[in-house]
Amino acid sequence: AALELTAPPTHRATLGADTLIPCTFRVETPPVDPRHLAIFWYFQDKEILNVTTTVGSSNPRLSLNRETIRAGVASLSIANVEISDGGLYRCSVLYSPDRRYKEVRLDIQAPPRITLTNNIVIKDKESTLSAAITGFYPVDIDIKWLREGEILDGGTLFTPQRNADGTYRVTSTVTIVPTEGNRNQIFSIRVQHESLSAPLQEDFQLLYGALPSAAILYEPFKLNVQQILTCRVWGFYPESITVNWFVNGTRVERATIRRVNGSAVESKFLFLPEAETRGTELSCEVQHKTLPDPLVHTLLVQIPGETSWGSCTAFSMEAINMEPKSNCILTVKHGGSIPPGG
Repeated sequence: AALELTAPPTHRATLGADTLIPCTFRVETPPVDPRHLAIFWYFQDKEILNVTTTVGSSNPRLSLNRETIRAGVASLSIANVEISDGGLYRCSVLYSPDRRYKEVRLDIQAPPRITLTNNIVIKDKESTLSAAITGFYPVDIDIKWLREGEILDGGTLFTPQRNADGTYRVTSTVTIVPTEGNRNQIFSIRVQHESLSAPLQEDFQLLYGALPSAAILYEPFKLNVQQILTCRVWGFYPESITVNWFVNGTRVERATIRRVNGSAVESKFLFLPEAETRGTELSCEVQHKTLPDPLVHTLLVQIPGETSWGSCTAFSMEAINMEPKSNCILTVKHGGSIPPGG
């Protein structure tokens, strides 16, 4: 044949990198005479680049090196590869009067990244380890949890979600009941994906936490008399914690929070009982890494003349460096106990 064309059936490229889709040709009587040559590239049957007397393309990320054409190189260069670049390409070479073409499927790959989102556990209680895996393409992925190199049963993989750049993200969890013997062991999350030459693995140790306890402290409500409501939270580990007040389900922006010590905080806000606030629901919500769901304490506004919530209870906070004080208290605890003196 006067013209021979060579190209692989598939070619792989990494998201964000530059790539060169191979296509070479050989003429029967070299050297190549540019007057008889034309090169065309198609993507999904649509012309995207042509080379005649000049190189023409409407996409600035596409190019072809004119300097290597005489050597029989018609490879297509794509800069900053995107997910949408994946698909079927056709390299077509015309060397008058002969014309040949080859199709190449471009597969885009993006390697995953692991972010461990929770390794905090409660000793001898069901605890969930979790990790976010993101930035990978294509969607198929294999994730395993390990303890001292042994695969753990019960891992859960949620449905992958699409990122703005076309890659995927997914959350994986595993539930364990950690014992004292697990304290110094190595746990791992291992990810396998076709973009990786070897599995990606992140090792970690368990962080043993403590569940928070909490209480709402308040005085008996009096009509049109302001009072400071206090939500006290104690006994938790690690130290990071979020406490919010809600009035009938709406977050109170003006609430304040004060750290008492490493394992105790109190959140306060000023409330004015009015006639129209009778039956209002006041809630304190606690979020902490040891809690699978927020811990919520609720109090209904009762004004004298209505049924009472109950008597005042002496509450000593000496354990968290607070002065004992007599308050009406509504308590819903998530583990732990009322500090000594309660």
